Amino acid sequence: MNSKVKDICYIGLFTTFIIICSWISIPFVIPFTLQTFGIFITLLCLGGKKGLCSIFIYILLGIIGLPVFSSFNGGIGYLLSLNGGYILGFGIASFVYLICEKLLMNNKFKDIISLSIMMVIIYIVGSLWFYFLYIKEVGEITYLESLLSTVVPFILGDIIKIVLVLLTYRKIKNILKIC
Repeated sequence: MNSKVKDICYIGLFTTFIIICSWISIPFVIPFTLQTFGIFITLLCLGGKKGLCSIFIYILLGIIGLPVFSSFNGGIGYLLSLNGGYILGFGIASFVYLICEKLLMNNKFKDIISLSIMMVIIYIVGSLWFYFLYIKEVGEITYLESLLSTVVPFILGDIIKIVLVLLTYRKIKNILKIC
């Protein structure tokens, strides 16, 4: 099979994987989903460039209104909601992964360092977005209160997700010859 066709197939497959992960959701102030799991596996398996393509296709599908985000949401309105900053954070963090991939190329801890940096960026973008929109739409809130409701409850789960991503990646990288 042509290498470009193969790349397109894998990008589509991993975009679908991210969508399925986003649908697995536990409702909360900010829903607890497996989106980051899907995004992290995608980047590790496809690498920065192809992974970034897959993630941006996912975000674009959501922007045009397909129900690809958590709780089967989609549309530009969802991106402009309190939760939208996390979706934007996925895109920004994916660019950072691309940079980490180059800078940490020979570091044996590059995967855990890259994923941890990405998680922090997603937290920062998402919580700041939530904070500023909450003040605008609902009323006063301190940034600490924003962090307590949009970051702190997710830290342990996200650490577990990163560990599961690394373990899963180790198992599938030999099966999928793209990793």
